[in-house]
Amino acid sequence: MPTRGIQYRRALPLDDNSVRIDCVERDSSFRPRVAIAQIRSGSQAIGGDCDVRPSPVRTRASRHFAISLDGAIVNAHELRDELLAHERLIDVHTDSDLLLKWIERSCERDYWRHGLPADYEAIFRELDDRIDGAISALLIDRDGNLVAYRNRSGLRPLETIRTDNGFLLFASENCAFAGFEGESRQLLAGRIQHVDGKTG
Repeated sequence: MPTRGIQYRRALPLDDNSVRIDCVERDSSFRPRVAIAQIRSGSQAIGGDCDVRPSPVRTRASRHFAISLDGAIVNAHELRDELLAHERLIDVHTDSDLLLKWIERSCERDYWRHGLPADYEAIFRELDDRIDGAISALLIDRDGNLVAYRNRSGLRPLETIRTDNGFLLFASENCAFAGFEGESRQLLAGRIQHVDGKTG
């Protein structure tokens, strides 16, 4: 959020199969309107034909963004070399680190230095032209804006549901919505959905 920045919480499994979410150390009263959760569980089933197992989803954050990435970038080495030609890269070890750095560089180059708000659709369209691989991603900026992105290969799913009680949720599998009532759908390949942090 603009005044609080990106903050982190840690969820811990309990013996009764519930989850405890720790308070944020800096501000225990902080209640964000937008969040990314990464869930890792054992092999217990939660209904239907979906087994919950350790996920390949990786979540990273910087001063400006938090990102959750599902999938792999085949040409990551090429993109990393291109970034290295423009700036020194520190701690870029995973595809999610690389994607986060690429988005920050695009924002700085095309928007922030000119005093403009970032056009996330344009940034992700450029990425879609550059990425070889199969990914879906969620990006949150400091203002609480969320971008859901599924690249045009369409091999990594991205599901969404608007619950009857007003929440908008995204997940890499629709079994994550078990227990929620509402309208669900799959984000189509090559689609980008932007959720305004102020208006929802």
